[in-house]
Amino acid sequence: MKGLTEKQRKILLFIAEYISENGRSPSYKEIAAYFDFSSTAAYDGVLALIKKGMLEKGEKSLRSISLPKEERMKLSNIAIPFFSEEPSPEELKDRRCDSFSYIERKYLERNCFSFKVLSSSMVDAAILPGDIAIIAAADTPVDGDIVLASCPGNDKPSELRRLKRIPGFTLLVPDNASMGTIKTTEAKILGVLISIRREM
Repeated sequence: MKGLTEKQRKILLFIAEYISENGRSPSYKEIAAYFDFSSTAAYDGVLALIKKGMLEKGEKSLRSISLPKEERMKLSNIAIPFFSEEPSPEELKDRRCDSFSYIERKYLERNCFSFKVLSSSMVDAAILPGDIAIIAAADTPVDGDIVLASCPGNDKPSELRRLKRIPGFTLLVPDNASMGTIKTTEAKILGVLISIRREM
């Protein structure tokens, strides 16, 4: 980052990391709070980076700071549907999501979605209520995969379980000793777990 002061370098790194993690740029107030200086100083720092070609500024939004196009292409984020709880097959089909979350661009072709885990079915696998599950809907599951599954008779629209198949049946096995295995011929596998995120 030749030609940048140490302060400008730190502001640029913060903005790039913020965009990568949140899928949007920080506000001047957030920049100021992070570095413990005034909003005016944050604005001046961003303006200096814009003049040096390290940032671009749109006209329509307070959050329109962005990296130059070639740098934006390197960012790993793509937006995917986010559900506030385990979604039903109907919600997935209609894409009735609550908002969006962001994942690595390498998953672009895998038809992913995300949701907040409410069930305790996988606590022994360190998947806790409140975690964010990232699911690849198009993957073909194999025995041992953690899947989001829906089946008649279950009191939840869908739930994370470990998949096991035996002749004539699908077993949906919890990683929770207090819960029983579901043995069914009618399971609908909605996708395979590829990642868990936990907000600290």
